[in-house]
Amino acid sequence: MRFDIPDKQSSPTICPSVSYVQFNLSSCIKLNYLVLNGNGILLSDCASTSTAEPLVGIVLTSVDPSQCVDPPRVLPSIEDIKICDVTCSSTGLRSLFGTLLTLDHVVTCDLRMIYIECEEAAEIELCAFIHKDLNNSFNIQTNNDNPYLFKALHGLNIKSLSAKWGVFDGSHEESLSQSLASFTQLETLSIQVWSGSPELWKALHGLNIKSLSIIEYLNVDHVESQSLASLTQLETLTLYVKKYKQLELPQSLKYLNIYCNALLPSKILELVDTLPTCTQKVGSNLKLSCSLAFLTVVNIPLEEYTAIQQELETRKNVTVERFQITDGKLETIFFKHCQKFNDLS
Repeated sequence: MRFDIPDKQSSPTICPSVSYVQFNLSSCIKLNYLVLNGNGILLSDCASTSTAEPLVGIVLTSVDPSQCVDPPRVLPSIEDIKICDVTCSSTGLRSLFGTLLTLDHVVTCDLRMIYIECEEAAEIELCAFIHKDLNNSFNIQTNNDNPYLFKALHGLNIKSLSAKWGVFDGSHEESLSQSLASFTQLETLSIQVWSGSPELWKALHGLNIKSLSIIEYLNVDHVESQSLASLTQLETLTLYVKKYKQLELPQSLKYLNIYCNALLPSKILELVDTLPTCTQKVGSNLKLSCSLAFLTVVNIPLEEYTAIQQELETRKNVTVERFQITDGKLETIFFKHCQKFNDLS
């Protein structure tokens, strides 16, 4: 189904006397492809109090999955949504995301240019591409940290969130922090950003997630140890950074993966020494798996790196599974055997 509706001023073919038409999508149970194009369209839900005067109103009313055990499905067959140059009420955008989360199949949603009505009667432009995968997994790609995107997601039943930003300047850290904290079912979080800020790490503070992956290409000195240490349920941490610095890691960690541009030999041993000891009672054979991949420093002799393998192999609590240097890149996988609870005295 496709709607191409320009506004009255931009389309001389539309009669000025044409009245407002409303179309409710709840009846489209077999619809699998939807295109909304043109600023003569308003996307909203029944609760919307929009002041816009469109030619066509598209109503999408969805029950919030977090507020209903078995919510009724709207657009149960939809697979692909494209929305361009359309005005959207703040509640309408949330209803759209809530609809996606009720579906048990993959859906793509391309928001090429929509205008969100905000409280100040202004309109905020938003562009984003969303891939809703199985098991309430959301993948979002956008140019910047738009607060109205975060607000529309607030409190939804998202279990896995992958967000890719061009720039996160930190100006909307509070909005992001509140939205992340509201995802009570969130277990996996992956963030990829070209340019970040310390506020990005502050927004992660205290989350009850089990897996965290951060890819930050620029401004990599922003890693906040306090934020990482506050993730007391974290089991898997993956960092892609330009420069590694010492981190305070949570004791719950089981898998650590670090990829960086360059690392001095002394820093590798320093990292091993600062890994969590996992002294809480979690089992008799607990071990921390650590995977490192980085470029060797050009003016450092390779012998200094190979000596690290020998040093690690002499340690009783470390098992080296792989240690390889190829074309200036060192890759190693080792296990640090954590102290048993019964051994503590």
